Amino acid sequence: LAIRRSFVQGVSAGVFLSIPNAEDLPFSDARQIAREAEGTFLRDYYFEQLARAGGILPRGSVPRGFNKPVRSNAQTLLISGFLDPATPPSGAAAVARYLPNSLHVVIPKGSHSYTGLSPCVDNLMAQFVSRGSARGLDTSCINQIRRPPFVVTSNTG
Repeated sequence: LAIRRSFVQGVSAGVFLSIPNAEDLPFSDARQIAREAEGTFLRDYYFEQLARAGGILPRGSVPRGFNKPVRSNAQTLLISGFLDPATPPSGAAAVARYLPNSLHVVIPKGSHSYTGLSPCVDNLMAQFVSRGSARGLDTSCINQIRRPPFVVTSNTG
């Protein structure tokens, strides 16, 4: 419930739709989307709705090469949830190849958000910022992170 409240209070639907319209859709292959969506329950519904919203909402433009990997020697902390379908660990692993001073931490029982699950991730980020480096960061707390219980609410009130 706390996660749902923070999402509702903290995310604008317009922003949620405008950003992927500027940053993702221009680089998407409509034929590949149709091919991969074929035979699925929702087919290409998500992309269709996203494109429709893009025709209505304001959106920025991105520079040429926006979707190309950034190469940097900057200290970088990458955090992924093993169970994240939106931004899976494989994406961060691909990015890490271009960031030689990066540390990729995969939360074994993590998904897309860690809000309210454990102070571990917040502490890792705080240590990273205060040190200015990922070297020697103690990540052992990630093994203590547990998924919250599955909850079904009743609307009987």
